[in-house]
Amino acid sequence: MLIGELAKKTKTKRPTLDRYVRLGLIPHEVNPENEYREFNGEAIKRVGLIRVLRKKPFRRRLEEIKEIFEKIPILKLEEKIKQSNEEALRLLSMNDLL
Repeated sequence: MLIGELAKKTKTKRPTLDRYVRLGLIPHEVNPENEYREFNGEAIKRVGLIRVLRKKPFRRRLEEIKEIFEKIPILKLEEKIKQSNEEALRLLSMNDLL
């Protein structure tokens, strides 16, 4: 898919995706025939993960996210985020009881 379709599917502005590409956060291939950047399902996952990691409770900078992507496989990272979100919800519900 091209960047416009990726923008629509992820509800992310194109300049934001361009920045992610420049920083090496989103994998892509360049079509040799037309030099268009082409993205796959991995790009959709990464945009979603970037969005999650930029917000509370993580609040990571893009440079930190790049390091995380380099060190942790995406599936493992998704699992860790899910566990963290579940823990945060548990703590919030405990707080409501107080």
